[in-house]
Amino acid sequence: MVATSTHAARSRDDTLIVGPGRVGSTLARALALAGWPVVALAGRRVEACRRLADSLGPGVRWGSLDELDGPYPLVLLAVSDDAIGAVADRLAALGVLDRRAVVLHVSGALGSDVLDAAAAAGAATGSMHPLQTFPDVEAGLRALPGSHWFVEGDARALDAAGRLVKRLHGTPHVIATADKVLYHAAAVIACNYLTVLMDAALKTAERAGIERGPMFEALYPLLVSTLDNLATKGAAASLTGPVSRGDVDTVRRHVGALDRVAGAGELYRLLGLKAVALAREGGRIDNDAARSLAAVLAAQEDHAGER
Repeated sequence: MVATSTHAARSRDDTLIVGPGRVGSTLARALALAGWPVVALAGRRVEACRRLADSLGPGVRWGSLDELDGPYPLVLLAVSDDAIGAVADRLAALGVLDRRAVVLHVSGALGSDVLDAAAAAGAATGSMHPLQTFPDVEAGLRALPGSHWFVEGDARALDAAGRLVKRLHGTPHVIATADKVLYHAAAVIACNYLTVLMDAALKTAERAGIERGPMFEALYPLLVSTLDNLATKGAAASLTGPVSRGDVDTVRRHVGALDRVAGAGELYRLLGLKAVALAREGGRIDNDAARSLAAVLAAQEDHAGER
């Protein structure tokens, strides 16, 4: 369990991690491997804390929040978004924070203002979110080096977050607290919704008699080339396909055929209208082509809504 020790013996980087889930476990192991002093682990799943502590080496304390043994210089909260505020409240009530402490959470959507209780106890507060996916701990450990992190908070919190990120061989980017939710929405669109789009593409291919495995193998190089083009040319110049050519008849055939695939037609029409705007913005099509394409996509959208 969590053992008793004195705050005076601790360095400013001695770290308590709360939450032994995928992200918390990945960060604990990555920091320990990088020589960062992870000295304690806490959470509701005490047995998970024990197993994680054992994997980090001797001397790492572990237990529930109620068993914490006094102020910690640095606290990382890797709990669910809904639990962050309550955990900060509990830490403040338990007296494990003081004016030397820094409290950081790793949520992408929430800002440091969710840590008001910790701030009221005198701690510096902030957040540090890795723009990365953590399907499991081993995958997270492979992905972390070279990742970009988005950090916000007060000056001491930003300093601590920056040192942590650099120790993990990442790149920190400072953003405003008020903009945190928009940043996270951008990440969701790029990552999570790409997964949704790929699923729709594979289901559409299945209706054409092409199995998901071979179709994914065929699409993967196309995705990589598209990402490369985006990196070098930007979005407008990278747009290809029938909308960028003003090919109204092909778009009309697509939306008609996609009625056979649940949900795919709606996605195609919505994204097609966005593609029309992007193609016009980049000078790929003129106003007449843009109006014709938009009319086809909007007409199909209206028709779909009447069924």
